[in-house]
Amino acid sequence: ESLYAAIPTEGDGDREFRTPELRLRELREALREAEAERNRAVAEAVKRTKAETERAFEQRLGAASRALETAGRKLAETAAVEMEIAVVEVLTLATAVAGKIVRREIRQDDEFAQRLVRRCLRRIASRAEVRVRLHPDDVAAIEQAGESLLSDVGIAHVLRFEADRRVERGGCVVETPDFVVDGRPRTQLGLAREAMEAEA
Repeated sequence: ESLYAAIPTEGDGDREFRTPELRLRELREALREAEAERNRAVAEAVKRTKAETERAFEQRLGAASRALETAGRKLAETAAVEMEIAVVEVLTLATAVAGKIVRREIRQDDEFAQRLVRRCLRRIASRAEVRVRLHPDDVAAIEQAGESLLSDVGIAHVLRFEADRRVERGGCVVETPDFVVDGRPRTQLGLAREAMEAEA
């Protein structure tokens, strides 16, 4: 017989008696169930946290991938723009250098304008009423060479030379009523640059 007195309890309307040992076992069982429930709750929380962490990681990874793709696209676009700028800069530099060379040749060669006029006249050798506009500093020398210019290009028409300060030194503009040959160095350099840009 237990040394402990029975503890009366109420149950289903009948009086029941449980010993302290039974009560202790019930408390221990309740404790085990509570601990098991706690462990299940912890495991569920860990599982839920892991899933949320994985989703968050996937979202961050997706965002990083999109950002990387955007950065790569912008980098490619920037490289293309920089290449275009570089091409323009090279063409500008080449045109500037060519212009300096032409101007230097004009300063050093008094017959530069004559040769240019000859080339322009050859393009309109079959046309009449030829007018040649020149820089004032070139008119005198060209007028002296007028007859030789005509014989060189094979035309018998009378040339009319006009001084025009809009035409730079060493250049010329040869005109007929329906045809113009622009032999100004600036114009020729511009055409050369356009040709280089078309090939770039």
